[in-house]
Amino acid sequence: MRWSNDGQRMDVSAHGEIAFTDDLTDVQSMTDGGYLKIRDWTSIIPHTIEITSSGGKLERAYFVGGVSRPWDDEARRALAADVVILVRRTGFGAEARTRTMLEKKGVPGVLAEIDQLQGDFVRRVYFQALIKQAHLDAATVVPVLSKVNDRLTSDFDRRQVLVAIAQTVPLDARAGAAYMRAVETMKSDFERRQALSAVLNAKPAVPGVADLALRTVAVMRSDFERRQVFHAALTAGASLDRAESLLPALASMQSAFEKREVLVELIRTGSLGPDARRGVLRSAGDINSDFDKRMVLTTFAQTYGIDAAARDGFFAAVKTLRSDYDRAEALLLLVRSAGVDASLRPAFVDAAQGLRSTYEQNRVLAALVRSEKQ
Repeated sequence: MRWSNDGQRMDVSAHGEIAFTDDLTDVQSMTDGGYLKIRDWTSIIPHTIEITSSGGKLERAYFVGGVSRPWDDEARRALAADVVILVRRTGFGAEARTRTMLEKKGVPGVLAEIDQLQGDFVRRVYFQALIKQAHLDAATVVPVLSKVNDRLTSDFDRRQVLVAIAQTVPLDARAGAAYMRAVETMKSDFERRQALSAVLNAKPAVPGVADLALRTVAVMRSDFERRQVFHAALTAGASLDRAESLLPALASMQSAFEKREVLVELIRTGSLGPDARRGVLRSAGDINSDFDKRMVLTTFAQTYGIDAAARDGFFAAVKTLRSDYDRAEALLLLVRSAGVDASLRPAFVDAAQGLRSTYEQNRVLAALVRSEKQ
């Protein structure tokens, strides 16, 4: 292994399982036949430390510029300095150290050590070792999630740890909320979506996270990633009876295609409450593509029909259709699928009269008359 940072450079080769002393000043044990070789190039003249294990005994050697030196205080100071760097900046021996710390100090001891580590990569390695070895449950994972939120600044490393937790630890509502707090500060839409998808796909389902996921979608910038999270949240059972968790996320979407896909999926659940239905129709009216807008409106009419509560929102969205063809098709679909009763007729005729094409207007009004004669 080769490591360098801010002028420090070190080459390390090792074999076998190596354990360091708790104060990170020396090698405590090594499997028989193992070795550790550290060559520190930081100074003009390289310093080399070699430690080998044979017959249960550790043998130490120290070289400066290739010349053998006695194993004295200088050598011990050099080893202590190198071990701290090796452990806390490269993650060397993380699995073994985590196992030892868990045996002696439990999860709090590992979390305290993570505070001493330098760099998100190393912290992530220790978090992953902790998750793998500690057999965490919904209660013991909460402080781990809090530490992830506090100590990991890299979205990539944070996502790796969160996904490992979602895939191995059964979370309850409290742990799920702690998980979501760790997601909320992520800046990368891709990494955020990966972390959200992992917890939304968890089995058994984590109480409350689907609704929390919909709220966090509003701050994402990528409409593609938003749609992926919407899909995962709906599959995980997000509540759709109210609009407040839906509208902010929908309002921030700019892609007509992605917004149409989300709205159509929402509608086809068949479980939108009246408030959410009105919100969906308002969102449909904001779509900047007439084709995509019309697809949402026709899907809505086919799924729910148009009652008094949805009437104003539906026809307001229809009247934003600039294309005569798309407006006519939306109105014709309403006639054919849901029907137009007396309460809808004035709004229907008003929308039809807004058609500039005489051909399309005649098509729509004729369909209305035929339906009324049946």
